[in-house]
Amino acid sequence: MYYLRILLILLGCSSLHAELLLGVENSWPPFADTNGLGYSTSLVNHAYAAVGIQPRIQVFPYARVLKLVEYGNLNGGYNVTRQPNTESQFLFGSRPLLMASARFYFRNGKEQPYSSLEEVPDHTHIATIIDYEYGPDFEANKHRFQLTEVSSQEQIIQMILTGRVDTGLMFEEVAHYTVEKMKAVPGKIHSDTQALAEGRIFYTSKIYVAFDKHNPENLKYAQLLDEGLRLITLNGVYQQILDGKLK
Repeated sequence: MYYLRILLILLGCSSLHAELLLGVENSWPPFADTNGLGYSTSLVNHAYAAVGIQPRIQVFPYARVLKLVEYGNLNGGYNVTRQPNTESQFLFGSRPLLMASARFYFRNGKEQPYSSLEEVPDHTHIATIIDYEYGPDFEANKHRFQLTEVSSQEQIIQMILTGRVDTGLMFEEVAHYTVEKMKAVPGKIHSDTQALAEGRIFYTSKIYVAFDKHNPENLKYAQLLDEGLRLITLNGVYQQILDGKLK
């Protein structure tokens, strides 16, 4: 059944390129660090290995990854949130690589109990990563805010600490990893304590590989990735990667 499923996918395309070229960002640890290594890359490599493909992965700033995919220089790139504006630009498979939750982070003593974006006042100064997606609600509201877009998580944290912004948007695991890495920072910034106590988050994102929608071969690569993710979920490899037991 496994080989039949793969054969049916491959038969839909006369010939795939000998090389699948993907891009990954360099500032989203533990999902993708400065060398592009982390949970996401491990998931991509193991999923494609399960269907007999070895992708070649190149590392760029996130905004550059998106442009290279859009211009057809890469077959695909990750870690991309699937939402209306990205769906209009890229091709996605049916299975996300993973889920990630974002929160507002504040300097100690400056916390605000935002329960929704509508509660964030106009002109609030927010630090974000260049071209990151934070969900449809953020897209609809961001015109109300003063945004400062930077290229690294460390820059967001420094801007929060120095008071250059009111708050920063970061994904939980990324914020925790980066704060711990910046030895002088732990205890000086955190998400709203009431939000943490209530388990409240700003946004939960489904993270995907986004493919160049103009290359007809990429539909097959997306389908093969879906199949690979299914297989490594069944055999336990997926969870081992997220548990840090397998790279």
